[in-house]
Amino acid sequence: GGGGGRRGGAGAGGSGARRRESTATSAGVSSREPRQKRKPASRDLYSSSGSDQIDTLHVNFHKLESAALKRYRSHYKLQGVAPDATKDQLVTAVGSHFMSQKVDERKVIHTFFQSMIARRAAVE
Repeated sequence: GGGGGRRGGAGAGGSGARRRESTATSAGVSSREPRQKRKPASRDLYSSSGSDQIDTLHVNFHKLESAALKRYRSHYKLQGVAPDATKDQLVTAVGSHFMSQKVDERKVIHTFFQSMIARRAAVE
């Protein structure tokens, strides 16, 4: 992301990347039209604002099942959420907690690359 929270997204397409021209040559066909951005399906959990660069990432926790929200509450031991909380109450608590998380993006990327290198070495 853009600033240490989960709102931005290093892997979500940002940092001013321009649309690339298609150079697919399957069956001898070459297209020079820019690729169209995929429009989010109604079932997508994430949506973003902005055109080519993601300014803010929005997560729609209403699209998760109550059981998933309850597991999140239990895993992170969220306080102030009743055991018989409604889905709306769970969405509010989970969303608030999720957005308050700080992520060291450099550390996450470094750890990701280390795990990919280790996985590749294990396969070879």
